[in-house]
Amino acid sequence: ELLFHPLPVALALAVGGIALILLERRPPAVTVSSIEALSYKQSFFIGCFQTLALWPGFSRAGATIMGGMLLGLERTVAAEFSFLVAVPVMFAATLYDLYKSYDSLGAGAFDELAIGFFVSWVVALLAIRTFIGLLKKFSLEVFGWYRIVLAVIVVALLSR
Repeated sequence: ELLFHPLPVALALAVGGIALILLERRPPAVTVSSIEALSYKQSFFIGCFQTLALWPGFSRAGATIMGGMLLGLERTVAAEFSFLVAVPVMFAATLYDLYKSYDSLGAGAFDELAIGFFVSWVVALLAIRTFIGLLKKFSLEVFGWYRIVLAVIVVALLSR
């Protein structure tokens, strides 16, 4: 419960930002340039990085991308794998929410949910494609600085 207060969230934003900057500034140690070249061991450890997302403010995608880069994945490969790893997690969370909400859903809700699911899926694919394209041209360092600035803003707003 303590992690859900603004100060720990700001700290997670800053830590994640600093980690992204340091990862982007270190000499590249790329040993994996395609998802097909990933080992089961690397896949397992990248998946373990998702647990950092239990700390609010530390994004799941950011954690798995950083984990992938630490384990030698090219930036774009780490991002692609991050999104692939998200599919079972998001699917399970959606099924759990549907299970919890089943009694409160009306008969027409499933049609609306199906349309919403399809539109979300299309938009997500477009967003992922755009993000991967941007990662081919730009580093994640800018996003690291964004996280640090956001952390400072959160702390500044708290100190009022």
